[in-house]
Amino acid sequence: MEPQKRWWKEAGEATPLIRYSQPIGSHSVVVLDADIVKDILFARYGTNPQYLKNLKGLIPLIGKGLVTLEGEDWQRHRRIIHPSFQPKFVKESLDLVVPRTVDKFITSWKKAEGREIDVYTHLSNLTLDIIGKVAFAHNFNALDSVEKWAREDDDREDEHLAPVSDKLITAMNAMLKNTPRRILLIVLNLSVLDFATTRTSKLMDEAVEEVIDAARAKVQQKESAEAVGTSDNMSHDPLSLLQRLFDAKDSDPARHSRKSLNNCELRDEIKTFIMAGHETTSTWCYWAIFALCKYPDVQEKVYQDIKKHTCTDGSKTNEGNLDITVRMIEKMTYLDAFMKEVLRLFPPAGMIIRNTVEETTFNGAKIPARTRLMIPIHLLHRHPLYWKDPESFKPERWLKDEHPASHRYAYLPFSDGPRNCIGSYFAEMEAKLLMAPLIREFLFQLAPTLLDTKFTFTTFITMKAKPALRVCVRCRT
Repeated sequence: MEPQKRWWKEAGEATPLIRYSQPIGSHSVVVLDADIVKDILFARYGTNPQYLKNLKGLIPLIGKGLVTLEGEDWQRHRRIIHPSFQPKFVKESLDLVVPRTVDKFITSWKKAEGREIDVYTHLSNLTLDIIGKVAFAHNFNALDSVEKWAREDDDREDEHLAPVSDKLITAMNAMLKNTPRRILLIVLNLSVLDFATTRTSKLMDEAVEEVIDAARAKVQQKESAEAVGTSDNMSHDPLSLLQRLFDAKDSDPARHSRKSLNNCELRDEIKTFIMAGHETTSTWCYWAIFALCKYPDVQEKVYQDIKKHTCTDGSKTNEGNLDITVRMIEKMTYLDAFMKEVLRLFPPAGMIIRNTVEETTFNGAKIPARTRLMIPIHLLHRHPLYWKDPESFKPERWLKDEHPASHRYAYLPFSDGPRNCIGSYFAEMEAKLLMAPLIREFLFQLAPTLLDTKFTFTTFITMKAKPALRVCVRCRT
């Protein structure tokens, strides 16, 4: 967003629209007016949609799921999937999985107290194991790499984690490695000639189908055990998101002949959930740790809020502390304010993209068909017309009864409107359940090699810091 930010400052903060041309001649418009943003996000979206995402370049990676589908196909998937994201199911699953997974993660970090930690890779492996168990009833064993790292000597030069050995993640990581040839073919709309990507995509599909088959087998095993009265404690575990989708039906079946998701559709939604679910949550927590290091006074306030609300009944962790549950999290008002302020200044997704289908008009300006509309979340969250003291990190702004922005649609960490993020509640609860025990156990500081470093933003899928964030942790007790 740096060029757009520069143009915006030059044009004046009240500028609603900025048009620019891309190298191949297509037009783009940056939308900086929150009223126009609202109109775009709530526009006609089902039959004959007014705006399209046009994310065809993502289809080889994540298939045709909620992120890439358009029109009626997207509506049908959304109707089928939405009930599985009800807060009741989310709370039940996260309460069971997150505490014990984070406890294992904390144990590794305690063994390596004082060492420099590459925050992104560690959190990425943690959230991968969480979403694997909660969403797919599958264990990626990603934390094995963190445990191996913790056991190794702290004076070795290479502090990187060993790659996750799971077949699905190996294939997905290969898909994410952009080569000059792949980029060129995407730009020229000739991805059909990218045979290497096609082969890797096939391997990834095979791995996903194995996950689906294993999840089905677990459901059948549970049903058989219950039928003969031999069910054990595992049979009482909540169903994963994938297992709920096996029986999920379209709430409006009259509008489409296919009432449920077939195996191919399930496969593409799994790839979508892995990419969108684990990547965005780990990035949110990544920036939360960045903020804790940068603002030590805020770190202490968050710690005190967590400590205050965890002195209640609950099961014990390996270290003797109480597990932090969703019920506790919901009472932590300062943690909530802190996490919202992290999303404001450091949104994982820096922009929303739509494309006009037909000519439209914004504030008297005619926008031609096939124009790319960029809604810059990163800039709207720092817009001086909508936020007081927008560049300052102030969690307290979220403790008031009224919304801190003067316009509701100047804050869009999960988008908004009909195509908002279906997993926003899931991400919120997961991120807080993850961060609360980490903050309770550790004091975070920037790695010595990064002291006095000026960080900038860089984006690949989600927004990160440049240079990469590394920290050292010290046990509080």
